[in-house]
Amino acid sequence: MASQAEDFDQDENLLSQINVTPFVDVVLVLLVIFMVTAPMLAREALELSLPKAGSGQEKPTQTLAVAINRNGQILVDGLAVSESELAGELSARAQGIAGVVVSADKQIDYGLFVKVVDLIKSSGIEKLAIEVLRENRE
Repeated sequence: MASQAEDFDQDENLLSQINVTPFVDVVLVLLVIFMVTAPMLAREALELSLPKAGSGQEKPTQTLAVAINRNGQILVDGLAVSESELAGELSARAQGIAGVVVSADKQIDYGLFVKVVDLIKSSGIEKLAIEVLRENRE
């Protein structure tokens, strides 16, 4: 009789611990799949019939690249412009762009960089990004 009771206690101890690692793995994989597919499904699920308006604008999908090289020369989409021409160029292109990406050499005069950013902001462009290289930290 004593041996049966000991066997029962050993079996009970073995079954009392459940390994949840495979369950957590499956749940995390499902979570990743859901996070990736949810935005795509949400766009398709919203069946919108947008109204038309005479003052509507097309959705801007293009960014404008403004670069300042080591010599202080300003380039708009690869074409050299002066500071005075920059404002006109930006105003002319402001309607069709989503934003401006500014790339500047690290050795240029800080005042020139600030002046270019100010011209971009004053031309009516709201979104501005500054291009940098990611630093490798180990």
